[in-house]
Amino acid sequence: MHINAIDMLALYRKYRPAKFSELIGQDTIRDTLLSEVANKMIAHAYLFIGPRGTGKTSTARILAAAVNCERPKGGEPCGACSRCGAIRAGRYLDLIEIDAASQTGVDNVRENIIESARFIPQAGPYKIYILDEAHMLSASAWNALLKTLEEPPPGVIFVFATTESRKIPDTILSRCQQFRFRPVEHEVLKKRLVSIARAESIKVDEEVFDEVALRAGGYVRDAESLLGQLFSLGGKFVTWKDAQGILERSSLMSVSAFLKTLLKGNVENAFQQLNELQEEGVDVPRFTLDLLEALRAMHYRAITGDNHPLYIRRHGKAGIAMIGEMLKFQHDPIVLRKALGIIIDQMDKSREAPSDLVLEIIAGDLAHHFSASSGSRGNSDDSEDRTPPSVPSIPLTAQKDGNQAKNNPTPAIKAKETEAKAEPILEISADESAESKLESKKHNPVGITLGKVKELWETVIEKVHKKNHALPFVLKFAEPLEVQANQVRLGCKYQFHHDRLINKDNRLIVEQALSEVLGSPTVIKIEFVKAPVTLPNPEDAAFDKMVNLFGGKVVEG
Repeated sequence: MHINAIDMLALYRKYRPAKFSELIGQDTIRDTLLSEVANKMIAHAYLFIGPRGTGKTSTARILAAAVNCERPKGGEPCGACSRCGAIRAGRYLDLIEIDAASQTGVDNVRENIIESARFIPQAGPYKIYILDEAHMLSASAWNALLKTLEEPPPGVIFVFATTESRKIPDTILSRCQQFRFRPVEHEVLKKRLVSIARAESIKVDEEVFDEVALRAGGYVRDAESLLGQLFSLGGKFVTWKDAQGILERSSLMSVSAFLKTLLKGNVENAFQQLNELQEEGVDVPRFTLDLLEALRAMHYRAITGDNHPLYIRRHGKAGIAMIGEMLKFQHDPIVLRKALGIIIDQMDKSREAPSDLVLEIIAGDLAHHFSASSGSRGNSDDSEDRTPPSVPSIPLTAQKDGNQAKNNPTPAIKAKETEAKAEPILEISADESAESKLESKKHNPVGITLGKVKELWETVIEKVHKKNHALPFVLKFAEPLEVQANQVRLGCKYQFHHDRLINKDNRLIVEQALSEVLGSPTVIKIEFVKAPVTLPNPEDAAFDKMVNLFGGKVVEG
């Protein structure tokens, strides 16, 4: 079916907000700017940060109207005066919009901004420069603009809009008032779509609004464009059946079905689903990110018990229900974290490969991973009910000889002897004296070495997980450094992890798990190590990539 692109564009342009009160989902930004304009405390430079379609340039235009309006009220533009009308129509002389992506060079900046800014505003009190995709400017262009930002001409306001603030120099960031735009919550976006349909006198099935809002993922422009496509079908009533031809299956529904197959470890069905999705024309890179986002939400909920706020905003109640359903198949944070690493690693290694091939590799790896996890620890639903293995009653070295373990039961050392010696508690065979054992091992429990502790560290983490779902994540960033007597010294590179582990309750859980795995009562000593620590788990590199991908950072103490 051919869709008229002009009609699609017309809808979101027609309902583009012209006042602060018409902005949706950005309440804090709206209230702050209203207050600044009303109190005449306007900054000379603003930086609007956020994903596409969340209202950055629309807000910049509203700000331009508010500061130039002939009859403003409480910081709000009237929308009726000649200046407001000219700004809305895109013909206001003192509103200069520049696409930084196509004018990145220093010469463009000098000609279009620096030289022009010297002249006083002609049509109103303020001249406003809006630079969209500001992160695309070259370093030399930013350097040329820096002087103007340091000493701005009177009556000039700069508004920089960007999706990638990390690419903007710190010298620029420090001179701008920054606002972060976020994806709009599902219910708020749905309400917006309902109001547009009502204004257009078109009846739409309730589930169509839900589906459009879900597919848009919190991005207003995407939602309004999709609704415009549906309106282009003609008629005054859009049914769910009519909409399916354009919407097909939602990303949430597709991800849910696909993820469930992967969690069951069914590679064959997963590949069959991929073929069907590609025949439907699914956006493969977007679908891969949606899969990553769903696993991220599962991981977050498995650790905290709460729903990821960003996922709630994008997918609403349907997204929460989907994550809850997926967690019935797998709720182990360690398993889910490794799954995130698999996707991120493959995306990083296969940048030049076809996106459908990358997704096939990811699907195969994830299905194998979940299948192996289920096989090694049993179904996640049953894993919580399994009784942890008891502490071995023989030293680790003695376990190598199965017959010796059977024929020689190992009585515990008497309490008085243990107190008198003030040494680690050891359980030894009847024909072997505790004295000689302690002497031969130089006050170290039998068979417990640093290498052995590192080898069994993942097992320790798994045991800890049964009692505390959040603690294993912290232990991934702790490295066994030394074993002395019955004490294992752990090093933490980051202050946050150090502080969590020195907590009395957390330390007790770790010591109990360590004692069970090593077969001997063991205590831990936590140290903050400022020098880089080489962690035993190679997937930590994947974690770093995950942090970068989602725009986060690890803060050292």
